Amino acid sequence: MKKKILIVGLKNLNASRRIYRQIYYLKDKYEVHSMGFDPSQIEGIPFYKINPSFKSFNVFQKVFSGLLILFGFYKLAYKYLYTPNFDIEVLKKENFDLILAHDIESFPLLEKLITDKMPVICDAHEYYFDMGRTNSFSDYFSIKLNDFLIKTYLYKLKHITTVSNWIAEQFEKKTHAKVYLITSACEYYDLQPVPIEKNKIKIIHHGLAAPARKTEEMIKVADFLDDRFTMELMLTTPTFDTPYLDYLKNLCEGKKNVKIIPPVAPSEIVSFTNKYDIGMHLTPDIFLCYKYVLPNKFFEFIQARLMVAVSPNPEMKAYAEQYKVGVVADDYEPQTMANL
Repeated sequence: MKKKILIVGLKNLNASRRIYRQIYYLKDKYEVHSMGFDPSQIEGIPFYKINPSFKSFNVFQKVFSGLLILFGFYKLAYKYLYTPNFDIEVLKKENFDLILAHDIESFPLLEKLITDKMPVICDAHEYYFDMGRTNSFSDYFSIKLNDFLIKTYLYKLKHITTVSNWIAEQFEKKTHAKVYLITSACEYYDLQPVPIEKNKIKIIHHGLAAPARKTEEMIKVADFLDDRFTMELMLTTPTFDTPYLDYLKNLCEGKKNVKIIPPVAPSEIVSFTNKYDIGMHLTPDIFLCYKYVLPNKFFEFIQARLMVAVSPNPEMKAYAEQYKVGVVADDYEPQTMANL
């Protein structure tokens, strides 16, 4: 009998490449079950759906959920924000040998499953103590929820995996858990670099467009590039046509050397971007979570056989210089990136 693992992420499990890879590589040795917003689409994996109810809230529901958070009814708020399509009590009968929960926001939904004897691993994708929020009204409530999760669940964990050395070191200092580094390196692709066309160098960036990440700084890089360079940004957002994405599209208006292109499926990113020459990522260090970023895209650039051009975030810089896979800017300014 194979041991049973429940892998949980309040995400689309197919789009979250870190979760997808874990399901894919554990499924042959263990009986893997999964829980999230949408299934991994890996054949033979039982899936339990959590509805992100907050995405369809009307104004009254938003106010109600905000009041729950404001007055400290956090667990009740979670039941309102995230609605299981099944009775979680039923999952007790599965007798899981391990729960692997991606990020701490899933823990309020798992309390009925977790016992004192059950091993639980939290895979921390972020540095929870400085998450990179903006000053928006909604972020006020996100911060309150995050603080609740840290106090209620993070300090009780015995095992944490995370994405970069610095974050691992900080979790070891701030929690009682044993912390393990598992980077977001993707699988190997048997690809070759595409020969560079004379005087035509193609730059690609891909990832989530978010105000806190200051995605507009990458568009500004194009203002300082000469005629040899073109840049394309393959961006995703929680909903593709958002006001922020419209703002980014407006920034590209009138620029011949930069444009935003539709995203491809996560499984196609590496093969699709192989046709470019440079993979660029500029992340301002305005929050610790961003300063010490080591994202999926960094490793996907490498597997696509692109030269990497990155801002001097310590984790990306260390890998880029150690393995000589590209260039690192001296600061976080768009012009500095362009001058590389």
